[in-house]
This record gives sequence, structure tokens and C-alpha cells, in this order.
Amino acid sequence: MLRLAFILLSGSALLFGADLTGTWRGDAGPSVPVTLKLQQTGNTLSGTEEIQGRLLPLRDGHVDGDRFTFSIDFPAGGRLRPMSFTGTPGAGGEIRLSGDLPLVLKRVESAPDASRIERLASLIRLWGTIRFFHPSIASRPIDWDAAFIAAIPLVEKAASRNDFAQAISGMLAALHDSETLVLADDAPEPLPIACQCRKITRSGFVGTGPSTGGGYFVDWENVSRRAPFLMTLWDGLRVALRTAEPVSASAEIRDTDNPYPGDVPAREYRLLGLARYWNAIHYFYGYPDSLGALNNSWDATLEEFIPQFEAAQTGRDYRLAIGRLAARTHDGHSFVGGGTGALLSELGLQPDVTLRHISGGIVVTASGVPRIAPGDIVRTIDGVTAADREKSLMALFPWSTPQSGRLIADRYLLAGPEPRVRVGLRKPDGADAEIELERNRSFASVRPAPVMQAAFGILPSGPGYIDLTRLRQNDVDRAFDSMTGTPGIIFDLRGSTDGGAFARIAARLTDKPVVAALLRHRVWHGPDPRELTVEDSRQEAYPAGKPAYRGRVAVLIDADAFSQAEHTALFLEASANVIFVGTPTAGTDGEVTGIVLPGAIPAHFAAMGIRHADGRPLQRVGILPDIWIEPTAAGIRQGRDEVLEKAVDALLRKP
Repeated sequence: MLRLAFILLSGSALLFGADLTGTWRGDAGPSVPVTLKLQQTGNTLSGTEEIQGRLLPLRDGHVDGDRFTFSIDFPAGGRLRPMSFTGTPGAGGEIRLSGDLPLVLKRVESAPDASRIERLASLIRLWGTIRFFHPSIASRPIDWDAAFIAAIPLVEKAASRNDFAQAISGMLAALHDSETLVLADDAPEPLPIACQCRKITRSGFVGTGPSTGGGYFVDWENVSRRAPFLMTLWDGLRVALRTAEPVSASAEIRDTDNPYPGDVPAREYRLLGLARYWNAIHYFYGYPDSLGALNNSWDATLEEFIPQFEAAQTGRDYRLAIGRLAARTHDGHSFVGGGTGALLSELGLQPDVTLRHISGGIVVTASGVPRIAPGDIVRTIDGVTAADREKSLMALFPWSTPQSGRLIADRYLLAGPEPRVRVGLRKPDGADAEIELERNRSFASVRPAPVMQAAFGILPSGPGYIDLTRLRQNDVDRAFDSMTGTPGIIFDLRGSTDGGAFARIAARLTDKPVVAALLRHRVWHGPDPRELTVEDSRQEAYPAGKPAYRGRVAVLIDADAFSQAEHTALFLEASANVIFVGTPTAGTDGEVTGIVLPGAIPAHFAAMGIRHADGRPLQRVGILPDIWIEPTAAGIRQGRDEVLEKAVDALLRKP
């Protein structure tokens, strides 16, 4: 990481007397974009550098002829390491960086609105840091939302650095705190002060929206000194934040958000929604490494989405903007409102046809309308290829893996605002056909038939079968008792499961305690990343005190296995020597919490990360099959369950 930082920052050179002020971008390696924002005043250089989601202030910047120097403090190994750099000019108006690896930065011409958006982004970052960590917000009745709303037009109108500083100072005035202030350019960094104080500690994220628990909390932590936290904003403006207060102050913690009900909040309140969501994810998301996935840093996402939230003129547009932002977490748990289904249902009605991405094509798996049958392949939808339609829908909602994104998108491929949809098909004989279907329902209800009517039983071939998507936890013992003497059990995990069943199932498979899953979340002891700690814990499966099942075990999986179902898979693999059969699961597991955005819109996310017992990642990977088999269009037409057939064969085959 330090090597990478050196590559990034070791050069930002003066172009033989030219003004360096502006934005410079380059790449320090594959999927590692670098952004350097410089402000030159005479021979003095200030600004920020962004790499891998970190926004680092430049210090000791100095211009000397055809080169310049500066230093940064780079986070590494839980501390900030001072680093100093030099840059020289390159050909064609570029900055050429030297060091362990070469890097060339090119000037980026700012769009007319870029400066306004950058100032708003700085305001949002500052507001969120104070919202979560300033002691006055937690202990006093301060309307911090109102301070943010009032600051927006002043920040937008700021024609100079001084105007911007005054707008920020105006927002900070709502705190009535002389230690939280804009610093003068020549002001030294405030020193820590000895005291008997307390500061805010946040373990995971306790939100005002729906939550499934996770042991998250917000509390006071006693400290022996209070050290100001420095933030660098637009144009290098520095702000010092007080992070602790005397222990004698009120012990009450105020930690609720106003939902501001209404379909379409005003523009400033939509930006407040962006501020709440962006900061909550920035500080508390359980999979922070995912925020840089697909070359999209979370910092860059903020500036990208400011215009999108501003442009949302209807409730639908606003909710879809939130959904697109949530998609940048690359996590299927980051659902918005009533869930991804409720969000996508706003696309319109659809016919009673169920589709699925299989072997590179979109296949009908069930149909409740004539002229379209299971096994038909959908090639076009209203003249657009099914693949392009699928891709466009996947941009509207969060998903952890391509297989989970395709699964959700395919449920809504035929949805739309018009009363009918034209569908281009390839029939079993290879002939192409185009039909029109009526859109008459919000969600296709037709499904393939279950393996058996009951949730569990004995298959004709001999193995036991338990459909975990229908098994209730109170029936676990009865199901296992009925499997006595079978050569093996096939657990069907192709769908959602009863939340409490996984521990009871594992208890009938093991005769000793076993580690089933590793859990991790971040604990913030104030906003300083140097004081961030990581809390690790583990979940175990315990025997039930009844004879453990000793037959062979196979588990059917696909992308329908999501969240609790994948957690069930972790307990199964820890408790028995299982064979996973099918295709990868959704890759979405974590302890969910949530916030409420203006418009009374709940937004969920995972504040705790979960891994296999041996430390392997599950998130954005999924449970991987030991035997890879996918249904085929021909098998669907014939009513076969090819995944189940393969699992039966695996169980009955001699080890």
C-alpha cells in the first residue's frame, strides 16, 4: 500500500512556471485511479489527493522552478505514516511522477458545474462526520439537518475560498462550539488537551430504520484527553472538529433522524438524503473493500450522484436515484424502501411469465399464459435484446454477484408502463416467433412445481429430501427423525429459508461444537481512522443432544440462495461433509441495519461482514458448488430437475 502511495504522490510537477491549480488524474495500477487536486498560490501549494477512497490533504507544498514538493500522511498499518514527494514535468503538459513505478497525471478540464459539486461534496462529508461523532450532536437538541439545509445555497454561491469558508462557518455556528471551527491558512494544528472527557463510540451502526440486530451500539467512551480532528475540504480549507466533552455533561445520546415524510422532498432535502446515506456507508458498511469494486471509489460516487439527486423531480425518480446509489455498495442487502422488488415494481406491470438466465440465455421457467411455454428462449423484448434489457435493469438496484443481479433483473424483464409487451422467442424446434403479451400484474406468480408436495420425505431413489425453503424450524427434528436409515439427505437450498432453522439443522448433523462463521464489523472511537478498531467474533453450531445423522449430505444451490440461506449453508458445511451441487449462490450475507431518508424511505445495508469458518470470503463470491450443474432449456421443457438428478447420483455413487 505504501509503495502504491509513493507511485501516486511522488510527482505533481510544475510545468516550467505554469500554474498547477486544477485537477490531475492518472492510474497507479489496474483499477487504481488517482486524483490530485492542487491549489497554487505563488510558491505555496495546497490541495488533496484521492486514492482507493481515501481523501488525503497535502502539506508542506512548495513550488521551486520546474518542480514542486509536498508531503502527505498515508494511513498504513493502523497509523499515519509521513511521506514526502517530488514531481517533474512530462511531455504534452503532463505531470510525470518518479518512484518505484512510473505514473503520469494529466490535467482534467473542469466542467462549468464541477466546482459547485465539489463544494457540496465537501459540505456533505463534513456534515456527516459531525453528525456521527461530534458530542454536541449526541447530547444537545441541535437541529443539524436545518444547519445543513441552510448552508447549501451559501456553499453553492461561494465565488471564492473566503466565501466558502464563511458558508462552512455559518453551519458550524449551529454547534455553539468554539473548538469546532475553520482554521486560518497559517494557523497551527490545535494540540490535544488533557481532560476527564468522553467521546462517541459507534460499534457497527445503530440506525433509525429496520434492523435485525447484530449487537450494534452507540455509547460514550471515557478518555483522558481531547484531540481535535482535522478535515480538509474544498480548495484545501481546514476545519478542526472537537470530538470529546466533559464527562459531567448529560449522559443522554440523541441519535434519531427526522424522516420528513412526503413523496418528493425538496432538492435540499434530497441532498440531505444523499448525505445521510453516503456517510452511513462510508463509516459503517460491513464490506468497505467492496466500495472500490468495479473501479468506482465511494468518494467519486458522491460527486457523481449530487446531480442525480438534484435532477429527481418525481418520487419515482428519487427512489430510483437512491437505488442506483445503493447499487454502488455491490451488496444485495442494500435494498431501498420496501425492497428491490418494490423498487423495480415501479417499472410497471408484467405478464405471468417467469424467466431465468441459463447458459447465457434468458429461458422461460414457468408460464401462466398461452403461446409461451417453459423452455422457450426469450431473445427480444419490445425490440431490445433480452441481454441488453437485463443489463439496463441491473444498473437500477444493488447486487453482490452477477448471478444474483441477473436473477433479480430477469424477474422484471417483461415489466413496463405500456399495457402490452412484444416478446421475441426461439421455440424448441429452432423457429423464431414474436408474440404480444398483456401486462396485467405487478409480479409473476407462476413457479415451477416443487419436488414433492411436502417439505420433506423420501425420494423414490432412496435418499431423503428436505426443502429448506419450506421447512419450518419447529419441524426440523421431525424431518430428521423421518430420515433414519436413508443413504443420504438432499437439502434443497434454492431459495429463502426460515430464519431460525439453520442452527437446529446443524445441531442434528454434528456431535460436537464447531465454528460455523466468522463475523466482523468496524468500531469507530471517534472520526479519526487511526483510532478505528475491528471487532471479530465467531458463531458456532452445537449438537442437539440427539443422535447426529451419519448418512451422506448433498445441498442444492443456485443464486436464489440469498442471505439467511447462505448462512444456513455455512452451518451445513461446518457440521457435515456436504457436497454442494448446482451453481454459485448470491454472495450476500451480513447483519442488516438501516437508516431513514427524507421522504420516509428506509434504506438498508449490512454493517457486519460474514465469512466462512476458515476465513474464506462469502460476500461477492457466494457458496461455490463442488459439482457444477445448471438446468438446461431442454430439461425445463421436459419438467426435469437436472440439479436434483445430479445430487441423487452423487449420493448413491460409492465414495
